[in-house]
Amino acid sequence: MTRGKSRLEELRERWERNRQRGYVRGHIINIPSDMADMRYRGLERPQGLRAIDFVQELERLALEWGDPRFADAVRALRELGIVNERGGFSRNRGPHATSLEASAMDYAITRVYDLINERNISEREACAMIAADLGWGATRTTSFESAIDHLRQASGQARRRGKGTARPTRVGTPGGR
Repeated sequence: MTRGKSRLEELRERWERNRQRGYVRGHIINIPSDMADMRYRGLERPQGLRAIDFVQELERLALEWGDPRFADAVRALRELGIVNERGGFSRNRGPHATSLEASAMDYAITRVYDLINERNISEREACAMIAADLGWGATRTTSFESAIDHLRQASGQARRRGKGTARPTRVGTPGGR
């Protein structure tokens, strides 16, 4: 711990850095072995990306390089309904999209339980550490404190439902709530 800074201030700074770098939940998904060579930079579509430009560029690359994989990508976008008839992105989500957030939360809760048991720390401190490590937060306007509270609520709900691989041992102790 740096002199003059509280542990919470240090975690808040780490949380800010990780949110800016885009660390949020990106490493939670199991990547199929035939796609492991790709570089995944995030789970959300880049802001400002227009479907019509994306499709046009893939079509141009198919012709320029004579590689049918670019044309296959365009066909897949249309067949799966990712790009609609007018050339825009549809609101359709893939079959794994709805489970990503749940998987992320399960992962975070498991990490919280692990920290509580391994380091014998409070639930709040464990949630703060995981929120900082993952850059956790629903929106850009989410504060560090609300990210911690969100994770604590989810952790408590999982504990009450009996989910998770480990049980927190210090929940409810001084400083833990």
